[in-house]
Amino acid sequence: GDIPSFSKFLKKILITLFITMEEQIQELLNSIPQGVTYTSFPEELEPEDISQERIDCLKKLLTHEDVFIELCAAKLLCAWGIDEGFRALIQLYEAGKTEGYFTHRLHGYEGTAEQLLWVLLCYQSTKEEISEEAGEKARLQIRPYVKQLLQKVHNPEQWKKYVKGIIN
Repeated sequence: GDIPSFSKFLKKILITLFITMEEQIQELLNSIPQGVTYTSFPEELEPEDISQERIDCLKKLLTHEDVFIELCAAKLLCAWGIDEGFRALIQLYEAGKTEGYFTHRLHGYEGTAEQLLWVLLCYQSTKEEISEEAGEKARLQIRPYVKQLLQKVHNPEQWKKYVKGIIN
């Protein structure tokens, strides 16, 4: 009679572990460190507010079986100017695995192109803060994707001023 109770116990532990893992993943992807008041978007965190531990954990999520988690980790790392994040994001984009995950909060349209464009612009500006050379290299890296995404965004006119220096 001990076997069923043991398997129930095991199941409970696994469920608890799974929930804890899910919470940790959500924390990694969405949290804003205590004391940060300048943004509520993790993509906009300054380098000094991003722990190396968080970066390392997010890099591990780049191989997660759930594409959405992989995509969110890639987006965040890319926005922070981390090359692995940029490469993973572009790989997902080129494989057609980025579509359909981000719906515009207010207008309800597919907002993936906007999300990716924003993150690529963050990547480039983060690199630019490191050095002019890094910024220029990033500009050339993101340029073809920025041009493609501009064709897909809901309101390309709004984006023109942000991408002027990249596509011209």
